[in-house]
Amino acid sequence: MRAILLLILATALLSAQTASQPLSREEEQRLLQEDVSQAGNSPVDFIRAGERHLKRFPNSLIRDDLDRAILRAAIDVSDFRRTIRYGERVLAKDDDLMLLDRVARAFLASDDAESARRGLKYAERLEKKAREMQPQAGSPARQAEAQQEADRTVARSLVLQARAWGNSGNLEKAIEQARRSYQVYATGEAASESARWELRAGQLPQALEHYADAFTIPDSRVTDDDRAFYRRVLGETYTKLRGSNAGLGDVVLRAYDRTAALVQARETALKAVNPNKGVTDAFEFRLSGLRGPSLRLADFRGKILVIDFWATWCVPCRAQHPLLEQLKAKYRPDAGVAFVSINSDEDRAAVKPFLAQQKWSGDIYFEDGLALFYRVSSIPTTMVFNARGEMVSRLPGFAPESYVKSITTAIEQARSE
Repeated sequence: MRAILLLILATALLSAQTASQPLSREEEQRLLQEDVSQAGNSPVDFIRAGERHLKRFPNSLIRDDLDRAILRAAIDVSDFRRTIRYGERVLAKDDDLMLLDRVARAFLASDDAESARRGLKYAERLEKKAREMQPQAGSPARQAEAQQEADRTVARSLVLQARAWGNSGNLEKAIEQARRSYQVYATGEAASESARWELRAGQLPQALEHYADAFTIPDSRVTDDDRAFYRRVLGETYTKLRGSNAGLGDVVLRAYDRTAALVQARETALKAVNPNKGVTDAFEFRLSGLRGPSLRLADFRGKILVIDFWATWCVPCRAQHPLLEQLKAKYRPDAGVAFVSINSDEDRAAVKPFLAQQKWSGDIYFEDGLALFYRVSSIPTTMVFNARGEMVSRLPGFAPESYVKSITTAIEQARSE
């Protein structure tokens, strides 16, 4: 019996030793995949499978990736407790903007002072990170859009700071931060946050105005339920001030005019640096020129048009260039064929020195959103259009043996259509 007990104990010790040995990353991922595959598309089941894995392997080699995956699943199902738990782990190593926003919101779903203090910390980190997003390079249009996105993020961070201050009982600071948010980037969320704390502070006229702004301003984040709530509080607040709802429509109309003017001014400012914003026909694009005036692709309607997208960092573009010059020379006597060279560099300052170094001549234009419009994912890319502005050929990448023949064939095909 003693020998049997010793054998059982030795076997148990050996099993424990084997289990304690760390698995390889690949083995862990295989075991996790087997467990997760049974969860289907359920975020809740995925969370449970992930947590079982972490409990089974406390020294997991894939803990960081799994923490992040569980966090995203928790966000999807509005599991604030797990959003906080895993969010704090992930954000201890990373300043992801979306996660900073969601973790701060998870803390602020509760109105207790300690949660407000912790949520404020993440909202302030979000503001700091967003202010570091200032665009450094790229086209004026991309810089303007990047700036607008940075402003939106700063505005969201200020709304969250307002909520944190309000939840902690500092109404004056909450109102100040919410108003700052609206000034940075006017949104329904910022307006309603101002109104919420103004109402709590007894500032009924200001709350009325800001709920009217929240009700009327175009904002994709504002739901129908949100607007129904704003409408109800508008009526209640106006009745407290005036004794009835008579005249409330005028308040709403003034808010509509006010918010519409704000949005129009914002769009006008962006359109000034991005004339292609909202354009749905590529041939209505206007491309800025490196050495001279801009051009519209519409100016080439009635001609065969060859467009090549290239960049200074693209090695194949340098090999393609002399072949493209051969094609230009071949069709130069033909007024019905035109070539447009479009640079796709983020840093436009690099283009002129590159052209001088390579001794390239000719007019160069910047893509100004056209590459995104055509979903150009490979540089170089050459496109050929017929006289009606219809694309007849698209050649992503560079095949030196067949390039000239392929483009020539495409031009002749376009001519025959």
